[in-house]
Amino acid sequence: MPEIDELRSKLREKRGSGALSPPPPAPRRKKKLKPKAKKETVIAGLDVNRKMLIAALSIAGIASLLAITYLSSAGDKIMAGAAKIDVVVPAKDIPARTQISEGMLEVRSMPQGFLPKGYLGKKDDVVGKVALTNLVKEEVLLDIRVSPPSAMTGIAPKLLPNERAFILDLGEASELALIKPDDHLDLIANISDPTEKLISTPILQMVRVLSVGDRFSTMASPNPRDEGLGSGTLTLGIPASKVPLMTVLKKQGKLSVALRPLGDVEIRPPEIPEAEIVRLVMGRVPPKTVVRPIVAQPTVVYRPQPTRTRIIRVLQPRPQPIAKPKPKPHVGIEVFKGGGQ
Repeated sequence: MPEIDELRSKLREKRGSGALSPPPPAPRRKKKLKPKAKKETVIAGLDVNRKMLIAALSIAGIASLLAITYLSSAGDKIMAGAAKIDVVVPAKDIPARTQISEGMLEVRSMPQGFLPKGYLGKKDDVVGKVALTNLVKEEVLLDIRVSPPSAMTGIAPKLLPNERAFILDLGEASELALIKPDDHLDLIANISDPTEKLISTPILQMVRVLSVGDRFSTMASPNPRDEGLGSGTLTLGIPASKVPLMTVLKKQGKLSVALRPLGDVEIRPPEIPEAEIVRLVMGRVPPKTVVRPIVAQPTVVYRPQPTRTRIIRVLQPRPQPIAKPKPKPHVGIEVFKGGGQ
């Protein structure tokens, strides 16, 4: 259009340039970030960190799973190839200060590499010893948890039910040389009969020796200096019912001992009844009585029989009629009195 061309030519002349240049752009003002924009930026950064954390945890979990799988398979191979040995474990809970018997133990097989130091592998290493602490069922028994009977464990663990510890002083330690703990002996009573004749008879047989001096077990040290043999005492296990009689015999000095050989368990019948020995010791001599064996008598059972009712008839004699006496014939003289003529 001619008007536009004319306008362009005027502009060129005015600027003194042959080309039309656009006006310079106005400077932009920096807009201040609002708090909301900053918050969105922080959340965006946290989102990125969270994703990185989740990825790192996922990688760590996969690595742990692989490690556990590898170690488990390696452990199975080790367990399969490890040498197993026998160890002794309690078959039940055992309280402290209890003497252990064979029935309280079991034998289990376990890998040798996983056993602690001091384990016990044979029952013979445990039977007869005393538990120093409470033993839990199926735990591996260690040598520091049990001990042979000693002054530390005391005599009580060795006593049986209804048994009492009886201390006998032999006077001289030399008499104890042949007697060891867990031996058996006979106690001999030396008393006098009514005729002052000395009688020697066994009062107790197969008495178990609990301790000799301060030695409580044959598993202890054999050195006499460590056993306290200078005391010259024996501790015996006797029945509780025999304690009074044994105490009187001990007080009167009328007891002696006879050691039994190993394996001799024969109980011989006493020559004098115990009741008579008690009376002799107490100073009362009863008349000699003959002890007869008790023979079982048959039991008689009386059962009442039903009684029958009996009817008794009493027959009385019939009354006899009373006979009247017959009149006697009249014999005499009749006198007739006449009138007064």
